[in-house]
Amino acid sequence: TFRRALREPIASHDTDYYNEDAQLGGAINDAVTMAGRVASWPKVLQALTKELNIDLPRLLTASVVKLQPKVANPVAVGAIALLSTHITELGLDNAAIGPTGLTMLATAIHRGAAPLRTLRLAGNVLCGVDKQGTGIYTADGLSKLCDAISSEHCRLETLDMRGNCIFAVGAALLGGALATNRTLTTLDLSDNNLHINGAASIGDALRVNRTLRELDLGENQVQAAGARALSQSLASNHTLRTLKLSRNKLLEAGATSVGELLRSTQSLKHLDLGDNGLGSAGATHLAEALRSNRSLVGLNLCNNHIKEEARLLFAEALKDNESLTELNLKDEGIGAALMAGAAAPPKA
Repeated sequence: TFRRALREPIASHDTDYYNEDAQLGGAINDAVTMAGRVASWPKVLQALTKELNIDLPRLLTASVVKLQPKVANPVAVGAIALLSTHITELGLDNAAIGPTGLTMLATAIHRGAAPLRTLRLAGNVLCGVDKQGTGIYTADGLSKLCDAISSEHCRLETLDMRGNCIFAVGAALLGGALATNRTLTTLDLSDNNLHINGAASIGDALRVNRTLRELDLGENQVQAAGARALSQSLASNHTLRTLKLSRNKLLEAGATSVGELLRSTQSLKHLDLGDNGLGSAGATHLAEALRSNRSLVGLNLCNNHIKEEARLLFAEALKDNESLTELNLKDEGIGAALMAGAAAPPKA
């Protein structure tokens, strides 16, 4: 399997691809790429075993592997994932594996080489562009990962892709994969510049997805329009339990849409709307919606500039609501006594 992945640049073409003279330059480049991979991976694995103070057999039979940025690189990642038949959790946060490493990981998942259940890829420049906008965007690696997620060999249950600048294009690809995936239960896409269209793509997938339980879309510039698209999609979803939308500039209009969702949902239990500029007007819409909601257990509304009058509306709403047990209204400049009163349990 690993050898097949190494020769992917050549193996991906039809058998007569290189027969044309025009492809000679491409053939040379592909051959150089493959040769470089073949030559480097044994040394990289040896360096890894030394750094991690573990012999190669133990490394390749470990069930949990977490690589630090200074020892992780695309070849090492691919080698471990493709060679190991035991690994269930792979931690690669901030390892900068890039599109190349993601492609090798996707190959391993797609072919069932590694029984991965948990994959952590936060801060890895997976699409070639970092948070400063440096680099050239490519969705090649992400596209292969989405193919893997959609495959029958996928066993992933938890996928963390925080801070990778996948943009709305990447969200559309992931949305397509989520529509058919039957294993993922936890997905973190926070801080990925998804914007309105990206949120809508994920929402469309949730109309048909029946396995995802927790979704984090925080810090993605979702805005009110994105919140409306998500809320409309989730009205027909009965499996998502936790939705995180903090730091998305939802404002009052976004709160109105989420309030409509709260009136209809019977499955959502935890909702994070912290730091969204909802204001007292937005909070009022949510307080009214809580009167008829019977599923929500926890609601985070911290840092939304909610004034005392609106806070007191929550105290009144909790008299009718029998499910909510955690309400966070913490805000700078608000007295602790007022917050405690607003967040008090509804029953004596």
